[in-house]
Amino acid sequence: MHRDSKKMKYTLLTFAFSILTFFSFAMPDNLALAEESYKTGHYKEALVFYNAIPEQTLYIQEKVANCYFYINDYANAEKEFEKIADKNVEQPTLLHYAEVLMNNQNYKQAAVIFKKYKDAGGENDVANRIASCAWAPEKMWDHPDYKVHALSLETGGRSLGLTPFKEGIIYAVPQEQNVNDHTVFYDLAYAAKTDSFEYAPPTVLTEKDLNSKFYEGSPSVSADGKWLFFTKNASEKEEVNIKRKTQNKISTEGVNVLQLFMAENINGVWSNIKPLPVNSIEYSCTHPSISADGKTLYFVSNMPGGIGGYDIYKMEKDNVVVGGFGKPQNLGKNINSPGNEMFPYQFKETLYFASNGFTGFGGYDIYSTDLSGNLPGIANLGIGMNSSKDDFAVVFNADGESGYMSSNREGEHGYDLIYSFAKIWYPFTVIANVKDKVSLKAIPNAMVHSLASNGKEINTTTDANGKLSLEFYPNLSYSITFSKEGYVSKTVEIPAFTDPRDILALLEISLEVEAKKDVVMNLDNIYFAFAKAEPLPESLPILDRLTQFMNDHPEIKIELSAHTDCRGSDMANNDLSGRRAHACYDYLVSNKIDPKRMVPKGYGESKLLNQCRDGVECSEDLHQKNRRVEIKIL
Repeated sequence: MHRDSKKMKYTLLTFAFSILTFFSFAMPDNLALAEESYKTGHYKEALVFYNAIPEQTLYIQEKVANCYFYINDYANAEKEFEKIADKNVEQPTLLHYAEVLMNNQNYKQAAVIFKKYKDAGGENDVANRIASCAWAPEKMWDHPDYKVHALSLETGGRSLGLTPFKEGIIYAVPQEQNVNDHTVFYDLAYAAKTDSFEYAPPTVLTEKDLNSKFYEGSPSVSADGKWLFFTKNASEKEEVNIKRKTQNKISTEGVNVLQLFMAENINGVWSNIKPLPVNSIEYSCTHPSISADGKTLYFVSNMPGGIGGYDIYKMEKDNVVVGGFGKPQNLGKNINSPGNEMFPYQFKETLYFASNGFTGFGGYDIYSTDLSGNLPGIANLGIGMNSSKDDFAVVFNADGESGYMSSNREGEHGYDLIYSFAKIWYPFTVIANVKDKVSLKAIPNAMVHSLASNGKEINTTTDANGKLSLEFYPNLSYSITFSKEGYVSKTVEIPAFTDPRDILALLEISLEVEAKKDVVMNLDNIYFAFAKAEPLPESLPILDRLTQFMNDHPEIKIELSAHTDCRGSDMANNDLSGRRAHACYDYLVSNKIDPKRMVPKGYGESKLLNQCRDGVECSEDLHQKNRRVEIKIL
């Protein structure tokens, strides 16, 4: 991929290229042949001729390095640039060198070369790229949001976009198999999907006027399957007399530019193939992408008046049958950068595109922006979807969580592959607290059964503090049941969520004791002042919750008993516990609980819960366990 926004004529992403003229195509020596190949964008051929020249001058060394750069051979490009980096090279060579260093994740040295390019008066704005050299090494360690998998589709080394169609995809395939030795051209083809990652061999689309002898690519099919938009070269001429460039659809600079075309699906045949009215022979229009509602056509162009090298434009559709499209609109500086934007694609209210002009990992990264205006700015899709190499041409499946993209991330020599991707959902860890509904004391060893919407079940228990950690995946819903012997089980429904704070309240679990005979509630956190019968103020909310429990179960009667520790005389403890039981009884009566439903009773120290009897030395905590109020259902 060519990355120089000022001289972006020969990019393989946009596959515009120069045409040989009758006045220059037959020069005999290696230098002349190398120069002609370089000029017309045939960089593989140019390398052969440049390397055959015995005297490798600085000029030739620069050309060789740039050839490797243009064919995305990062390993060899860095070696060649390194040989000449300290010499008096042209500014674009410095820029290309810095970009290759980013591609190879040599961010520290890339920043040095970017600054050297800037200090030398380079025309391109490299502020974002210098910033990227500090940003990318940190973001490389982020959890990826997407997992990618290379598909069996053969691209010939260059992926020119794809579009889902029927049970497969339409994409560009090389016209020849010998793609490593020389520049090849591409045709549109259809490949049927056979399983998750495999496709049948592609079948080239043979409709008249669809494929030509040069490049076709960047297909986009409308949601109803009726319209195909794609890119092809304006001219089919291989050699043009310089005086007849215009007649043969060649720009005044000798470039066979790209143009947008559309075709109609009539009984399974792509018919009525025609160019779109935005085309020109003086600039390229490429990468068409029709929105799902069929009302907006996005495309990329280097037409005059843009912001960077290639910008994203849109046209609103009036009547596609007669080719009715509105005036092209540049999407503006919020989306278009001083660099190049490629492969626009709208999914719902989000526009996705590739760019080399924003902060990223290197080469082209995939970005998104919210078209509704609710989320201003653009977002890098992060490591996983992006790499330090070129990542581009994203399209989503209907689920919005999977789809296709292209990248040359594998290896060092810039070979594009088509990948499938799927959203990775990372679990949130949320702490659940299980407590007694009346006392609010933790319930240890409560059973917890979790059933996710994907069918996964987990059984676990709370710890000694009534707590447990639960993992939730944001794309799933859950049904969680909490249970403990003597308590009424409780089931909580957890919806799919994106922010764990949304469900914290749902996981504060209060279990109610079973309202049946002989069940005992131990309220050892009702506190009294020393030798006093009245409950302290902090204990009144517990009695209020006990009131609510009695109101919820009007059929039950209870024994309301109070207990002391062993300290003090038996008579004093019996008296104190009796008064405390009656104090709790009186409070519930004041809350309109029928006195006939309650039997207050003091047991003193007669029902100790541990070994702390008279003469046994115990801690204050052990004594506290014996000082309690109990509710027994009668």
